[in-house]
Amino acid sequence: MTTLSKIVEECRPLLLGTRIQNVYELLKGGNGPLEEIPLQGIYFKISPPFPKHPLCTWMHPKFPYFGPAYQELIHPSAPGEFCSTLRRFLKGAKIQGLNQCPGERLVRMELENSRQRKLYHYRLVIELIPHRTNIILVDKEDQILACWKERKEKKRKLAVGELYCPPPPRLFSPPLQPITSSTKEIWQNFAEEFAEYFTAEYRAKINSKLTKEWTKLRSLQTRLEKDLVATEKAELYKRYGELLKSHPQRNSKCEQIETINYFESTLPLISIPLDPRQTIQENSHRYFQKYKKLQSTKLHLKQRITEIHHQIEEIQQKQAALKHLTQFAELSQL
Repeated sequence: MTTLSKIVEECRPLLLGTRIQNVYELLKGGNGPLEEIPLQGIYFKISPPFPKHPLCTWMHPKFPYFGPAYQELIHPSAPGEFCSTLRRFLKGAKIQGLNQCPGERLVRMELENSRQRKLYHYRLVIELIPHRTNIILVDKEDQILACWKERKEKKRKLAVGELYCPPPPRLFSPPLQPITSSTKEIWQNFAEEFAEYFTAEYRAKINSKLTKEWTKLRSLQTRLEKDLVATEKAELYKRYGELLKSHPQRNSKCEQIETINYFESTLPLISIPLDPRQTIQENSHRYFQKYKKLQSTKLHLKQRITEIHHQIEEIQQKQAALKHLTQFAELSQL
């Protein structure tokens, strides 16, 4: 016996003769092991005597599940197209049968519903095949009325209007093990295992994102620090401007001049490169402009480097905190 056949066996007598009160789309888990974890699939609200727990069909590619969910499930405020279609056909429908295909991960739910004083028969096929999970609603002629995910496979096509064809049988079935757990215990084990898997996967994604962001910021910080070093010439340009401003031949043009450096106590000679197209006075003005521009750039670079430094520190703090967070609800707040 598999866990799926155990669930079907326990749920069948409780479901026969009950009605689907409503169909909901899964959004995330409420209070319980799956708190705040995003979920994919649908769940049914079933009339008594079925317990108040929602009957859940879980469409995660690695962790498909069918059975009662023993915790709160949260649905979106407005259903999606697939959920709306199921509501149109199945709301109020009576459950006539629940079966699992022997050895296969397929569950069939037989239903009947009256619409406009006519009785209609439907079958809900739940394919719990990893990476190919699906929910298909067909009529009594096996024509597909709704499909969780339309896909074209090698030997069949799953799409509205097509005739439903079951997936090919498994070539190898694992040896059956005796199942002593109850449906509730199966759910709890499944939910805890999925929560652990999803949390670890989510943590790895966050860490990868933080690492990429840290690398990007660190690279930017290095470039800005190099640019900041280049602004150290600002004081030299200011000195050039002052010396040229007081030069006696202010209207001369040449490629460079030598003049006394009055800013040093030994009064050495200093060579100042010039733009030969401009006078010494114009070159003085040009050096003052370069000084002002570099000073402005220097101030901006210092502010930006400080901001990036704080951002890098925040990322490092998040990475440190990431190692100690074990619940998805905590990780989602990071």
